[in-house]
Parts: sequence; structure tokens; C-alpha cells
Amino acid sequence: MPKARNMASSITFGILPSGMRSRLFLLCLLLASQFFGTLPAAAAGSVGEPIEQVLSGVFRQHNAIMLLIEPDSGRIVDANMAASRFYGYPIATLQQLSIQDINALNAEEIAHERKLAQSEKRNYFIFPHRLADDSIRTVEVYSAPVSIRPDRQLLLSIIHDVSGKYLPEDELMKYQERLQDLVEERTRQLTQQHDREKLLFIGAVAAQFALIAALVYAIRRRRQAERSLLQGQAELQDSEAYNRVLFSDSQLALVVIDPDSGRFIDCNEAAVSIYGAASRAAVLALTPAEVSTPQQADGTPSTLAAQAHIQRALKEGLDVFQWRHQRADGETWDGEVRLMKFQHHGRTLLQFSLTDITERLRSEQQLADYRDNLEGMVEARTRELASALAAADAANRAKTSFLANMSHEIRTPLNGVIGMTYLLQRDDPTPRQQERLHKIADSTQHLLGILNDILDISRIEANKVVLEETLIAPARLVDEVVSMLGEKAREKHLRLLIDMSGAPERAIGDGVRLKQALVNYLGNAIKFTERGEIRIRGRILVESEAGMLVCFEVEDSGIGIEPEALARLFAPFEQADNSTTRRFGGTGLGLAITRRLAQLMNGDAGAESTPGQGSTFWFTALLHRAPASAAPMSTAEPAPMAPTTRDKRLLLVEDEAINREVAIDMLRDLGLHIDIASDGREAVRLARQNRYDLILMDVRMPGMDGLEATRSIRRQENGRPAPILALTANTFAADREACLAAGMNAFVGKPFDPEHLLVTVRQWLADDDACAGERAGPTGRH
Repeated sequence: MPKARNMASSITFGILPSGMRSRLFLLCLLLASQFFGTLPAAAAGSVGEPIEQVLSGVFRQHNAIMLLIEPDSGRIVDANMAASRFYGYPIATLQQLSIQDINALNAEEIAHERKLAQSEKRNYFIFPHRLADDSIRTVEVYSAPVSIRPDRQLLLSIIHDVSGKYLPEDELMKYQERLQDLVEERTRQLTQQHDREKLLFIGAVAAQFALIAALVYAIRRRRQAERSLLQGQAELQDSEAYNRVLFSDSQLALVVIDPDSGRFIDCNEAAVSIYGAASRAAVLALTPAEVSTPQQADGTPSTLAAQAHIQRALKEGLDVFQWRHQRADGETWDGEVRLMKFQHHGRTLLQFSLTDITERLRSEQQLADYRDNLEGMVEARTRELASALAAADAANRAKTSFLANMSHEIRTPLNGVIGMTYLLQRDDPTPRQQERLHKIADSTQHLLGILNDILDISRIEANKVVLEETLIAPARLVDEVVSMLGEKAREKHLRLLIDMSGAPERAIGDGVRLKQALVNYLGNAIKFTERGEIRIRGRILVESEAGMLVCFEVEDSGIGIEPEALARLFAPFEQADNSTTRRFGGTGLGLAITRRLAQLMNGDAGAESTPGQGSTFWFTALLHRAPASAAPMSTAEPAPMAPTTRDKRLLLVEDEAINREVAIDMLRDLGLHIDIASDGREAVRLARQNRYDLILMDVRMPGMDGLEATRSIRRQENGRPAPILALTANTFAADREACLAAGMNAFVGKPFDPEHLLVTVRQWLADDDACAGERAGPTGRH
């Protein structure tokens, strides 16, 4: 029997969690100390030495973490093996430390925790303790004073590691069922014993001594007759005490409910607090309806909703939901309920935990409101941006339309001025007249350059510039630019020097845009250089298998530029100073256009200059390598010239009388038979009646325009189609694409250069079959 009782004591003590064991063990040590401290001297002498050995052995070997602490200094006087294992220090090292060395809180934080424990009526403290490996563990500390000698009192602390305190719910339910079974078994045993008051008194004392098996063994001889009964009573008391502590010490509000009657049958102190009641009895006197609002948040009556949740918990074992509550003073609040089924004395009961989530829901609602408000703001802002974008698109279309109209309206009369000037220069004018005609031609070219610059910068800013990828020869491009501007350089006695030895022989890129940038640089160099020379260089900066970054430079010995002016020189409409505009003219767009074009070609543009000594302007462009079999070509190869243009028949479609006169006089030397049409309908009629070798078609005409006239002519053609060249003042890419789509073959831009017009007409009048086959489809020649 003693062995069985010792085993029962061990089992009873073992099933308790470490925190409860620590509290009860501390209580037992204190009671034992007080008990033996009050023994008579003779009795103490007979058992004192074994008792001290037993107590020392229990302290050293017990699994609970225990420290003996000097109250005043906090120095650790002694520690057991469990403390050494937990903290990772040898006992000797622990005896050199103080409690402040292992407590991670400062003095102010420790005082705060003590006040918090007092306000929460806890008999333990919660501290973070630092271990030897510098890790932090959360512990519960149970402390009480003990008298080692009459003249010395120490503090005994039992430490419980609660870093992993909360058990999973299924383990908690299983353990609760074990406790219930144990309570039922012990209750049946106790009903057969002595008077309950006596048994409870004796059992309480025995429970404390039974928890320390070694201590009970030391006094076993004096209590052997009562041991069996007291051991059973101790287990019962321990089980009931643990169950009550587990239920009442929880920070969650816990309530037990009878699913049959729907009434509360038990609760803990946290539930009393959350319901705002005066006591547990006050909570148990309430009904679920009295703590709930009439309806839940979704509008369902609370009685129906409660029944549904109870049935779900009974069926599935667990139901988690939100519940709208109401306190006695009418205040409503929201709680999260975890309703769980369990068995007790053969009955099915429900226990629910309750958490006040009012603030959380309020915060979530505020976040939702903020999100909705933000979404509304974003939606409104999106509408505003869409409206602004639509307005910007409309403004951009209006600007494009305006520029196109302006271009047409300016280019059309310019065509007449340039053409008439050319015709007058052919009529053997006097030297004075020739000089004046030359000035007129220069002025018109200057005006045309301004117009082209404005249109170019508008295209670039509107992202309307599309780069072409054609086979080019950089050295040949430079030669063509020098050929175009060489006469102006010779007039000022300037030498033009070319060094393209470092440039690739051929590459793939946009030759038109490269020439445009070079013309801007070389034109400026000639304009701002009074004497000396101008050097044009090309070289590869970086190259790879796919491509190469080529740098083009134009160096002059001109007036130079001040550093502060150089910084803003590549901005639109900027020049070095206002006097530059007055002296040399220009819009200040050429350099801005050059930089934008270079950036479109994955390069950049810049300049270095020394005032009074000259400047070097450069730009870079990323060019692709040309196939090994490709022949270098900077522009389209000219079509074979016709051996003679006499007896060729040409249809000129032009609504402006002056432009008709200019074109007829220019083409007269070619010996052509020229028919005239002043609008699109007349052109369609003449093309149906006659066979033409070439048609020059104005695009913008009243009534039927050139595009519709071209489409009509193409629909009624029989046999080989006649080439149709657009005479257009519209230079935008969209206009050119529309011309090709309508069936035109090429473009002659207005105002057209007389020599260019004559060369183009000769090319398209070539009558060999190969050229005729080539002319059958649209081309980009212009």
C-alpha cells in the first residue's frame, strides 16, 4: 500500500503543469519549514537532521527551477540543478550572479510588473530572463520568504518557463476530460469516508506533504496509519484546485453553458469583468438574451442565431463567430466567441471563450471607410486625369491640325514665291535684279527653315517621329551634307575638312535623321565662323556584336560660347544671347531638335566651347551592324533617267493658279504634253479619257481632294497604272501614309525645289520595263 500511495502521489503531482507544480511545491516547502520550526526541541532533534537532508536533497534534485536569493542585494545564494540546466550556467557561476544579471528588465520596468501583478491579483511575476546563450525566455516567478536560521531569512523563488504556455485546444479538451474522470472517481471514494469537514482539513494538509515524496517519507512513520485515506483526498483536492486555477486564472472570459436550457452554469472572473457584472453569481443569473442585442449585425434575431450556433457546435465540436452584446447600461459591444463542446459527468456541455473585439472592429471599419474614401478619391482623380488626358489629346490633335494647316497655308504661297523667283532667275535678269532675286530666294529658304524647325520639334514632342532602319554609309552621308552646304562655306572662304576614318563603312540606321542633325551642326558652324576652318569627324566610341555607338563631331574656329550660355543651349528656343538672334537669325530650335533626334537614336548631344577660339558640337547614335553582303547606300538609288521626255504625256492636278503656272513653266523645257485639272473630279475624268505617263496630284483641293481622286483613278485603270506623285504641303508622317494608302507612288513636298522637281519627273518617266515594274508599287522616294 505505501508503494501504491507513493505512486499515486507521483502521478497526481506529475499530471499538473509545471506552473501549478511550482506554486504548490513552494507552498509545501514553506509549510514544512514552519511545521518543523515549531516542533519541540526533542522532536526536532530526532528528525531535524534527516529533514534538513531531505529538504536539501529535494531542493537540489527537484525538476522545478529554484533559486535562493538574498532579499536586500538580490544576490543568488544558491541554485538547484534544474536552474543550472535552464540558465546554462554552472551552479557556482549562478552563485556569483545577482537576479538583476538575468532579468532583462530595468528597475523601472520591474517595478511596473510588480504593480501590474498586484492590480491583477496575481501571486506571481512575469519576467523576461536572459540565459547564458543570450536568448530571452518568458518566465513566471513564484517567490516567498524562508527562514534558514533564526537570524537569516532568504527569498525562495521557483521559476516556470512559460514561453510556450498555451496548449492547443484539443489537448486542453482531452486534459479537461481526464480531470473530470478523476474528479468523478475520487468523489465516489470520498463519499465512503469520514465526516467531510474533517476529511477536507486532513486532506488539505496531506495534499501539501504528498507533493514532496521525500518529505512525506521522512515523516511517514508518524502518519503511516492515515496515509492511504489522506493520499486519495490529496489527489482529489489537487485536481479540483488545478481545474479551478485553469478556469479562473485564464485571461480569456470563459463561460459554461447548458445546451438544453441555454443558461450559463459556470464562468470565470474574466467573464465577470467582460460582462460588467458584480460577481460570478450575477453572471450566472443572466440569460443569453439579457447579454445580447435583440438582433445581430446581419439582422437575424439573436435567439435564432444563438440556436444555430449551438447546433453547429454540438454537431461539429467547435464554432467560431462574432456576437453583438449589450450590457446592463445599454452599451453595445462586439465579441468573438469560440463555442466548444465537452463532456462532464456524462452530460454534453458547451464552453465558450469570449474576446471583446469592439475596438478591433472599429479600427477595421475605419480602415474600410478610409479605403472606400481613398478608392473614391482615386476614382475621382482617375476621372479627372482621364478628362485631363482627353483634353490634352484634344489639344494635341488641335495643335497638330493647326500646325498642318499652318504648314499648308505657308508652304503653298512659298511654293509660288520660290517658283517665280526661279523662273525670273532663268530669264537673264540684270546683275542688280539677279542680286535682288538671290536675296528673295535666301529669305524664302530662311522662312522655310523656320517652318521646318517648328514642325520638327512639334513632331518630336508629340512622339510622332518614327525612325527608319535602312542601309547607310556614314562617310557618304557626310559628303552629301558638305555638298549641300559647301557653297555657303566657299562664299565665306572657309575650309571644310572631313575625317571619317574612325567611322564604320556601312551600318543600319536612319540616314535622314543623321543628315538632319549634321546639317544643323554644319549650318551653325558656317554661320558663326568668319574665317578659318571647320572639321567634321566620325568615329566609333563603343561597339559590340549587335551594334556600335558612333560619334559625329563638327569643330569650328568661330566666336565660341560662354559656359553659362552653353548649359542652356540645347533647350528649345534658346541661343547664346539675344544679340545672336539679331545678328545671325534663327529660332534656337536646331540644337534642341538635334539632341532629341540623338536621344531617339539611343544617343545624346552636347558641346564644348572656348569663347573666342571656337566650339565643338557632337552627337552620338546607336547604329546596328550591316549584313556582310549588303552594299552601302545612303539614299534610294536614282531610277534610270529617261533617254528623252519628249512626247510624254503628263497630267498636272493643282487648284492654285500660281502654282499651276510655276509648275508648267518649270516642266516646259522637258518637252512634255501637259494637261491641266483644277480639282479632283476633273482629274478623274481626264484620267479615264486619256493615258498618262505621269500624274502630279495636289492633295488638298476643294470638292474631291487628291486622295479620293487617286483612289477613283486606281479603280478605273486598265493595263499598266500610271505613276501618281503627290504634290503636298503636308509633311506629317500620317499625311504621307495616307497618300501611299490611297495609291500614290511618291511625294514632292511644297515648296518644291525646282531642280529636285525636274529630276524626280525625269526619273518617273523612265520607260524601260524594269523601271515600270518598280513603279507599279508605292515607294517612299521624295
